[in-house]
Amino acid sequence: MIGSGAIGIEFASFYRTLGAEVTVVEVLPQILPVEDAEIAALARKSFEKQGIKILTNAKVTKLDKKSDSVTVIIEEGGKSQTIRPSASFRRLAWSATSRISDWKAWRQNPTWHHYRRSIQQD
Repeated sequence: MIGSGAIGIEFASFYRTLGAEVTVVEVLPQILPVEDAEIAALARKSFEKQGIKILTNAKVTKLDKKSDSVTVIIEEGGKSQTIRPSASFRRLAWSATSRISDWKAWRQNPTWHHYRRSIQQD
């Protein structure tokens, strides 16, 4: 999961509950960056106890999507590590990537048809 705001953490917790191995990558020094530091520290301890791996002061430097795999390169503390998500995550990553592409296309042409409905700009 890239980002540890409320939505990122919620999805991380959801997928972990379903049994997935989850890694959260946050560029800032704490998860839930808009929350109080003490609350964020307690939340982090709880999520790590559930088995969620949390990387703070880290960033995704590369996301390499191929037809049969996804590779994520993460930099943390000057060191790089590679994660190769499972097949189910790859489908999710592809879906998210296509949604971003769809959004970029819509921004360039607001009359573009998307999900069986037409978005018109006045």
